[in-house]
Amino acid sequence: MNLRRLSSKALVIRADATTKIGAGHVMRCLALASEWRRRGGEVALIGAVDAPEVRQRVQVNVDQFLPVDESAGAALEKLQSLNVSSCWIVVDGYHFEDSMLEDYENSGYAVLVVQDGQRVQRVPATAVLAPDVRDLELNRDSFYGRQVFAGPRFRPLRAEFCQARKRRKIDCASASVLVGFGGADSKNTTARVLEALKVVLRKNDKLFVVLGALNMHEDSVRKALLKLRCKCEVLRDVDNMASLYDLSDVAVSASGGAAWEMAAMGVPSLLIPVAANQIATAKFLEGAGAAVLVDSSEVKEDGELAEKLLEIMTSEELALNMSRAGPKAVDAKGAVRVCDALLSNAVLG
Repeated sequence: MNLRRLSSKALVIRADATTKIGAGHVMRCLALASEWRRRGGEVALIGAVDAPEVRQRVQVNVDQFLPVDESAGAALEKLQSLNVSSCWIVVDGYHFEDSMLEDYENSGYAVLVVQDGQRVQRVPATAVLAPDVRDLELNRDSFYGRQVFAGPRFRPLRAEFCQARKRRKIDCASASVLVGFGGADSKNTTARVLEALKVVLRKNDKLFVVLGALNMHEDSVRKALLKLRCKCEVLRDVDNMASLYDLSDVAVSASGGAAWEMAAMGVPSLLIPVAANQIATAKFLEGAGAAVLVDSSEVKEDGELAEKLLEIMTSEELALNMSRAGPKAVDAKGAVRVCDALLSNAVLG
């Protein structure tokens, strides 16, 4: 690949999208990339990206994509090949070790580390982006001298989710239900959810099932769909999720990045955390009235998932209240605030 020197106003992203870890880290970084480029800056992404569909999306949203394996040394070499003496590098991924961050800092780069979870962790970085940490919970003694951009107002979402959809009354006789569990869904939660909902979904309902580019379970998902009475549509690697949210009355989802997108667009949701770091998001959105947190153990025919979905589908008032609560809790301007902070080097928190 032909590499060229980036401009002084450059942002470099280090993130991976694989069948093991999913595409969430890369996708939320693309929200930062889009906002950075909107301001006239250049963006490069260095990462291991398995699926061709995700790679294509990356290439559309950055100025340079530098594919690497997951080794720290290869990524540093790629970074140095860009010939940028100093810039911000955003590192998003749980598997990156402190030694890699130290290498970046020692090479003269300003490092922003993205962290999930309700506590700010000690890392060798210039700044930390911690969108799960609530402002009132911040303890300055825990910052370790780093800049911290904390709270949901700093959560990066792509620009298309900034505009809340036109809220409409739910038709209690027929509902449009969206089911989706991220880019990979390594635990195949989608199939479990479909099995649990076969007693709730009615003939007049419409079901959208979204499978990410890294999802390897389409056969078992389609098998589960055969047991449903409603109209079903399977969609792979959807480019325009905002349009699909606009068609949906209620959603069943993991509580990763999509949960924030749905809240911003006013889609009532049932959130099933599929990893420990997703619990904070589900609790926050439930507390805001935009979602219902459902434990994975309740994903069964006689469980809370089916019960709560039926309640939302058949209660116009509940669905409307949840739809109104989402955009109030999530304004989808996190990418704007993060870019403001990086460009001004402001100490926030």
